[in-house]
Amino acid sequence: PTGKCSFYTDCIEKKVKCGKDGYAKNYGKKYCDKFSNNKSKFSAKGKKWVDKTMVCLQKKLVPVVKGDKAYNTCKEIKSKAFGSHSNCYVSSGLCKLPPSDWMKIMKTVGAGGMFGGVRNMIEAVQTVDDCFPFVKWVL
Repeated sequence: PTGKCSFYTDCIEKKVKCGKDGYAKNYGKKYCDKFSNNKSKFSAKGKKWVDKTMVCLQKKLVPVVKGDKAYNTCKEIKSKAFGSHSNCYVSSGLCKLPPSDWMKIMKTVGAGGMFGGVRNMIEAVQTVDDCFPFVKWVL
């Protein structure tokens, strides 16, 4: 994976067809496109974070492309994908971004993306928990 947003439709959706409500189209590609379109608004560190995060999230889905049986249903793909988000955000440097980039992330994702369901809430809490030393320092 290179971080290109077409990965979600050309590779994931092609392998396991989950349709417009599946993870590949309804979340992966949707938010990849949003971050790609807004990347120029981020700081240099933020731009690197966007690139690294997009590649990390896609690498976590390579087993789908390879036909791994653990990833052969839409539900499993969604579960595994969401399960990788927090780790990819943090390992790509989220906790070291300036507050201005955090604001851009929130604006890019929007309230629906951050709080648009239980899965999104769990990811938000896990990410904040992983960045707690940073959050504590900021406060």
